[in-house]
Amino acid sequence: MLSRHIIETLKPLVARLNAAQRLELIQWITSEAPPVEETDASAPPTKTWAARISAEAAAWHARPAADRAPYAGQYVAVLEGRVIDHDPDQRELAIRIRHQYPNTPVLITKAEARAPREYRILSPRLASAEIHDA
Repeated sequence: MLSRHIIETLKPLVARLNAAQRLELIQWITSEAPPVEETDASAPPTKTWAARISAEAAAWHARPAADRAPYAGQYVAVLEGRVIDHDPDQRELAIRIRHQYPNTPVLITKAEARAPREYRILSPRLASAEIHDA
């Protein structure tokens, strides 16, 4: 359990974060996440960590099944569209990758994992942003 002091110290800091930043913080705390990077407001959004991981995932899933078959039953680390390492133990692979490529987004995924499905949710209603005084 966290002490009351730690929780009270974190509350004002976390309150300033948006939902995506809170999720990233939770993921960082609960995993062997990469060190926190300072973001440059002038940097294009495609350079964000999540966007780069998404691009790596797209590159991995775009590969033919024959190219992915040799890694069956293993986890692969993908950087710039190529497999840089693989291991049946995800944790061991992640540790090696973090040591070799600190502060670099590297996709680590199960080799035979399917590409995630994309869903489009359509809404038949339009909502007005106007606020009416009563």
